[in-house]
Amino acid sequence: MLFVIFFTLGLGTLVLKTSSRKWILNSQGDNIIILGHQDVIDNYSSMYKMFSSPNIMIYYETINFTDPKYMFNLSDVDNLKNFDGIDGFDERLINFFDVKEIPGYHYFEDIGYQLVGKNRQANIPLIGVNSENIIQTFEIEGKFFTNEEAYYNITIAEGLAYDLFDYALDQSLKLTAYGDTFHISGVLIDSFYCGHAGYMGLTEIRTILNLLISFNSLHLIHIWSIRISSTFTSFSSIRSLLLLFIP
Repeated sequence: MLFVIFFTLGLGTLVLKTSSRKWILNSQGDNIIILGHQDVIDNYSSMYKMFSSPNIMIYYETINFTDPKYMFNLSDVDNLKNFDGIDGFDERLINFFDVKEIPGYHYFEDIGYQLVGKNRQANIPLIGVNSENIIQTFEIEGKFFTNEEAYYNITIAEGLAYDLFDYALDQSLKLTAYGDTFHISGVLIDSFYCGHAGYMGLTEIRTILNLLISFNSLHLIHIWSIRISSTFTSFSSIRSLLLLFIP
């Protein structure tokens, strides 16, 4: 069964400079409807709330995002793509991974290229996305990977870049259980999981997890985020319109 939630998160009582607050709010997006299993929605929302609520913590033991009961058929909501007032669709698939920092060469003006990195390890959430459909506006150093580059590039948040890497843009990240390694193309400001998450290609994460798209267009997606245009002014009207298309 699919559930619907109007997704809007504040920053609580956290005090930020105006520019920083704008960056964080842009990373969350606004006027978003999320379709998915209730457990997925609850945990996804909590992973944003962690930014301003230190008592909230989601671990890989908390939820298995790839449990078959959380998957749904994209065709169930495919008709929404052409509905008036919907700006875009953003498919997402989340999973926790054990990852390892891979050293790389960084250029220092006084001594030239030096190997940096300490092979640090962590368990983090990675979000599979179609980079052409992302509805958030991130402040980023470097660049967000393109779909064409997704097989060897990944983009991570600033907290992860600071804690797991010496010079993230010159280094790579390895999925230790699978052996896949991705170069870090960009570091962005993101409130999701307190800035300790990353984004990778949707096709790549499906392939790694062996979650293949079936012949009849079944998409293995956890979260489908929809940006609603300003013509919709109330949650009740949005929800009633969406439910017309959900079995």
